[in-house]
Amino acid sequence: MSKEEKAVKLTKTQMRALHAMTKIHDGITYYDAARVGASGRTLSILVARQFAVKKENAGYPGNLWLITPAGRAALAEMQP
Repeated sequence: MSKEEKAVKLTKTQMRALHAMTKIHDGITYYDAARVGASGRTLSILVARQFAVKKENAGYPGNLWLITPAGRAALAEMQP
């Protein structure tokens, strides 16, 4: 099975965080992530898997995590 053919597996927390990113202007703060049960580790895993990118924002209190096209595809694949 090639890398592209592997099924995407996300935990419920990762799915909630990605879903929150789609609802809140395609991005969430750490506070938003915590409200849906995600931790910094959850966000870093999503970044490592290229489902989200971290945008450090000096003018905004805290960082912003944005969903990527790969994250949208993974979320769509996981939807029943």
